[in-house]
Amino acid sequence: MFKKIISRIKSKRFVIAIIFAIFLAIITVIALFKDMEYLSATSVGGLFTIITTYIIGQTKRPSNYEGKN
Repeated sequence: MFKKIISRIKSKRFVIAIIFAIFLAIITVIALFKDMEYLSATSVGGLFTIITTYIIGQTKRPSNYEGKN
């Protein structure tokens, strides 16, 4: 199980998706505390878009690190 996690960390696609997801999560939390509901809703939509794009990208064209032991 840990080998799969480590192999995904080596993937640039995964790292970029995680960085932008963390950025949007921070924006969402800040927007919620400052009562900017529209910005937080847009950030949540962006999070879902990143997750969906990553899953579709891995399904159609997997990273080079997938499947190597």
